[in-house]
Amino acid sequence: MQEMIKAENLWFGYSDEKEKALQGVNFTATKGEFIAVLGSNGCGKSTLAKHFNAILVPDEGRVSVLDMLTSDDDRLFDIRQKVGMVFQNPDNQIVATIVEEDVAFALENMGVEPTEIRRRIDEAMEKTGVYKFKDKAPHHLSGGQKQRVAIAGIIAMRPDCIVLDEPTAMLDPEGRRKVLKTIKTLNKEYGITVILITHYMDEAAQADRIVVMSKGKVVKEGTPKEIFSQVELVKSLSLDVPQTSEIAYELSKLGYNLSTEAISIDECAQQLYDFLKG
Repeated sequence: MQEMIKAENLWFGYSDEKEKALQGVNFTATKGEFIAVLGSNGCGKSTLAKHFNAILVPDEGRVSVLDMLTSDDDRLFDIRQKVGMVFQNPDNQIVATIVEEDVAFALENMGVEPTEIRRRIDEAMEKTGVYKFKDKAPHHLSGGQKQRVAIAGIIAMRPDCIVLDEPTAMLDPEGRRKVLKTIKTLNKEYGITVILITHYMDEAAQADRIVVMSKGKVVKEGTPKEIFSQVELVKSLSLDVPQTSEIAYELSKLGYNLSTEAISIDECAQQLYDFLKG
């Protein structure tokens, strides 16, 4: 598989902090992969995310996007076309007074031909489920709808990768569900690499791979089953596990032989059914 993003021995510090925010981080994302990045507040997740499209550049080490170094100013435009960023608060990304104008904003600044802009924004709004809002003012939309508008604006740029920094943190459960559905569709149906920073374990459980950070370092990575089956380790890092893993873990402590690798609701239900049946 082709490497989309690669960080090698990445160190980075802010001027007002004594300790480096990132300390020797190594990270690789391949094309078409869905990666969830977990960690407690202040562990360096967002700082790492901002290196993926050169908002920040390393103090030491290197980050490359499709073999283009993020420290190379001459490749900055190309890198930001390949890697789009979506942040926690959609109001910070929406700049226009009409939805379709906002989706078109980046394309206009890129100098894309008007007929191509029309085609791309229609396609992006369809993909993200916001086409029916195209003539509305963004401030009339819900938080989840606005977040999908922000994603549409990134999709219209035709990136190979989208990095989402806690995009559902400010949303209600229904808004979270719709945004995650959009993210999964972009990944599975269109092959876009997704890197999702999240505090929600049910979102992370749907990724191909999980990367766990603590104190500026990557401390664990693996499939959702590999990570969440290690309940005590995950909790020692001040993180939760999916409720399904929690149920199996608590029952296993009581002497019932249940696997914490059953992380989906269906897997957990089947395991409990088989156990009770006998």
